[in-house]
Amino acid sequence: MKRFIKDGLFTLLNAFSGGLDGRASILMYHAVAKDDRFFTVEPEAFERQLSYLKKNGLEIVKLSRLLDKMAKGQAVSRSVVLSFDDGYRDNYATVFPLLKKYGFQATIFVVTGSLGKKPGMMSESQIREMQTSGLVEFMPHSRSHHDLDRLPLAEAAREIEASRDDLEMLLGGPADIFAYPRGRFTPELEQYLRSHSFRAAVTVEEGLVTLKTDPFRLPRNSIDSTTTDIQFRGKVSGAISLYVRFKAFFKPKRHV
Repeated sequence: MKRFIKDGLFTLLNAFSGGLDGRASILMYHAVAKDDRFFTVEPEAFERQLSYLKKNGLEIVKLSRLLDKMAKGQAVSRSVVLSFDDGYRDNYATVFPLLKKYGFQATIFVVTGSLGKKPGMMSESQIREMQTSGLVEFMPHSRSHHDLDRLPLAEAAREIEASRDDLEMLLGGPADIFAYPRGRFTPELEQYLRSHSFRAAVTVEEGLVTLKTDPFRLPRNSIDSTTTDIQFRGKVSGAISLYVRFKAFFKPKRHV
C-alpha cells in the first residue's frame, strides 16, 4: 500500500515538475545483486535505470566533475552522479561491466577497513582496475563505518583521515570527497572537513544540487529495493524537490 501511494504521488509530481534544468541529481546506491537486503537493487532494475538515463540524454558524471562545474560556476543542468556506498564486490562484478556498456561514470565511497577483509567487499586489486578504467573514482567513507556523530571529534577525525590515507596510498591520487556514514554528522565534523583540505561531503538527505548548494551538505537520492521505475524517474527530475517539500509540509511538528 505504501509503495502504491508513493507511486501515485510521484506520477502526479512527474507530470508537473519539469526536468533537471539548472539542477543535478546525485543518486545513492549500495549493492546491485539478487538478495533480500533493503539497500540492494536487482541487476535488471539497475540496467533499466541506466537505460532510462541514456535514452533521456542525461549527462552521467563523477562527483568530482560535478564539483568542478560548481566551483567554476558552470551549468550543472541535466547532470546525474551515480554514487555507491561501502564498496561491495558486486560493484565490481555487476556494476562495472554495465558502466562500460553504457559509457557511464561513477563515484564509489569505500569503507577502507573492509577492503578484502569482510565477505562480499571489493579487493584492492579490483579497485585499482576500476580506477584505471577512468570510469570510476573512489572516495573515503571512513575506515570502519562508525556513526561519527557519536564519537569524540578526535576519534572521528582519525576515522576520516585513515580512510583518506588508505585510498591515497592505494590509488596515488586525491581522495578529498567524504561520505558521512549513514549520513550522520555534526557541525564540528563538517567544519573539520572544511578546514582539512576536503572539497565536499555527501549526506543522505534527498533533493537536487544547484550552484548554490553547500558542497559539504550535498543531498543524495536513495535508490534501493523499494524504488520503482516511476520513483526513479522522479529522482532524476524536479519531482524529487517537490516530494521533499511535500514530506516537510506533512511532517509532524515537534513541540518544545
